[in-house]
Amino acid sequence: MKLHFIFLIVLNISCGSGSFKDLDAEKSTMDDQFVDDVQIIDQLFKDLGLPVDLSDLTVSYNKQLIGTNAIGYAPTENTVWLNPDFAEEFENKEYLQMVIVHEMGHSVFGRDHEDEMMLIKDNTDTIKNNNLTGLIKRFIPLSIMFNRSMNVSDYVKNKEHYIKELYTKEISNIVTEIGIFSNDISYKTIYEIIDQNNNVIYSGDKSNEFYDLLY
Repeated sequence: MKLHFIFLIVLNISCGSGSFKDLDAEKSTMDDQFVDDVQIIDQLFKDLGLPVDLSDLTVSYNKQLIGTNAIGYAPTENTVWLNPDFAEEFENKEYLQMVIVHEMGHSVFGRDHEDEMMLIKDNTDTIKNNNLTGLIKRFIPLSIMFNRSMNVSDYVKNKEHYIKELYTKEISNIVTEIGIFSNDISYKTIYEIIDQNNNVIYSGDKSNEFYDLLY
């Protein structure tokens, strides 16, 4: 089985690095502290009418990942390892569950990484320091199996889409009429804020301070 990782930093980093080839895919047991998170994820699938059996899934910290840039790892079927180095980040339960769902994509559903983006329109409140309101048009990963880092707020806002896409590989109606874009569209792609008359009142990209004020 290929080595699969997700990363905190938004970079084009390939998985299957040689530094991970000697990891011992030891038999794992379920860590009690992640039982509730798996139950929440299981209920997400059930609420969407997607039958999935997670009774054999184990999620646990694994010290072999310490000192690496791998947040999560799927060594074998129905097994998810988490890197203890990121325990503080995992205190954010939505972030933790996003990581688990991604690794489940590998270990439960046999999915590989995806690189496509989709353009969405996103409501926003008044922007701090800019005093702008309107709709944001921006690119976000099409799949939870995105091959780079994901913004947890994107996962939370579009959770139903990501769970359905993971299970069915089908695209939900969240994708706008503008369509889907390939990996040559970076996470730093320019986005626009438009008013109710579709006039652009601000444009920028992730390198701009403005993006950081949003999330």
